[in-house]
Amino acid sequence: MIDTERIQMLTLLGQLRTLTTRIEAYLSQTSKTPASTEDREFDTLRNEYLETINNTALHLTHPLEYWSSIRGACADTAVFRCANEFELFQRIPLTGTATSTSLAAAVGVDTGVLTRVLRLLSARGCFQEVSECTFAHTPFSAFVQEHPHFASFLRATFEVFGGSAATLPDSLLAPVGENGARPSAFEVRFGEGCYEFWAKQPEKLARFQRGLHEPLLLHEINESYNWDDVKGTIVDIGGGEGQVARCLAEHFEHLKFLVQDTFVKEDVIAGIARGGLADRLRFEVHDYFTPQKSLDQGAFFLKHCLHNNDDENCVRILKAIAPAMESSGPETRLIIAENVLPEWNDTSLSRQQRVELFQDDISMLQLFNAKKRSAAEYQELLHQADPRLRIFGIHRPPRGQLCCIDVRLSA
Repeated sequence: MIDTERIQMLTLLGQLRTLTTRIEAYLSQTSKTPASTEDREFDTLRNEYLETINNTALHLTHPLEYWSSIRGACADTAVFRCANEFELFQRIPLTGTATSTSLAAAVGVDTGVLTRVLRLLSARGCFQEVSECTFAHTPFSAFVQEHPHFASFLRATFEVFGGSAATLPDSLLAPVGENGARPSAFEVRFGEGCYEFWAKQPEKLARFQRGLHEPLLLHEINESYNWDDVKGTIVDIGGGEGQVARCLAEHFEHLKFLVQDTFVKEDVIAGIARGGLADRLRFEVHDYFTPQKSLDQGAFFLKHCLHNNDDENCVRILKAIAPAMESSGPETRLIIAENVLPEWNDTSLSRQQRVELFQDDISMLQLFNAKKRSAAEYQELLHQADPRLRIFGIHRPPRGQLCCIDVRLSA
């Protein structure tokens, strides 16, 4: 170990000792272990501790061990997809056990093979083998059963992202088609685009849409912006079934919402009425390339509408909004809810945060030949749509990765 590496290792170990002492002191003053999602002080301390552990582990890892772990991630993806497709999270009782024999019979696969799948999952901390060929939940697997919307999200994720991961190099090397673009990794793998794929398999589309209703994923938006500063109506462009608008409406009673998408579902409208929100949350069939109408006061809102579009279509979407901002009230703004990639030399984010952001970026490349973007890239799109569009601020939540980009029309 060269001297610089030795110094770095000693520094990290010293930081770990300090953080361990702080966590011990914090926990000794509480009656129970705080939930990291509910206690911001503990959450900050926990994240700092995990970041230091990860950096320490990386320094201690031999290159052969590093690449062995990366290579093994292919098998990890395979068994986690099996866990989702075979509904193992739901088949193993929360407070009991299940044998690989009974699970294999229920699923219709070979017992020996499923035992091997379960053992790798257990080695990864998902499930535990409490006796030979008998398995129980861990907190990580139990979480999936306890959160059915998240279970749908997870299964859909492994299907579309996991299914198309291996064909990314093929798509990047494929010849340009008649439309002037190369096929996405998803198109290479499945022979059609993601939306066409779902249109032919409505049960899989429904599963994906159920996943978007996971409360733990939705509530991140509540802390991603100062919603008390907005007055009037928020136009949720491309808002799907209104799950985000409903989450915001339930927490910010002074706001009204107009949810726009290419479809309106009557059962969703009925659910909004049952929730007592019909007077503040409406739906409208609208294509986000169609020009918007002006507002007396309020905001135009785009959540995850840009990350699955190329630059050209993003500019078209923004051009449909800019004139309406000009003719609306003076406080009208555009709020873009997206992950914001760090610049190459940005050290403000942890290693794990950077990994997750870049993973999301590659996921958009796999599915749509699209991308996540940095603040500078968002500003460039805004400038192309209308030179007067400026980023007024970027709001990062205390937890999570979703940012709200506050866009205003300059004079």
